[in-house]
Amino acid sequence: MMTQNTITQLEAVLANIGAGKYGKDVTYAYCETGKYKPFNESTIRAAKARGYRVERRCQGVYRVYPKASA
Repeated sequence: MMTQNTITQLEAVLANIGAGKYGKDVTYAYCETGKYKPFNESTIRAAKARGYRVERRCQGVYRVYPKASA
C-alpha cells in the first residue's frame, strides 16, 4: 500500500517554497488527492484549517500556497 503525504510533509514543502528554495517561479504546492495519489483530502482540509490558502483546480487537484511572510 502506498503511504500518502501528511500535513507535516506538506508544510515542509510550503516552507521551502516560501523561502524561495525552488526558485521564484514556484509559488504553490500542486497536490493531487485520491487512492493512488500522493495526498489525502484530510491533508488538504488540515492545510485550510492551519491558515494556508487552498484553491481547488478540479476534482482531486489543489494548489496550496505558503503563508505570506510578515
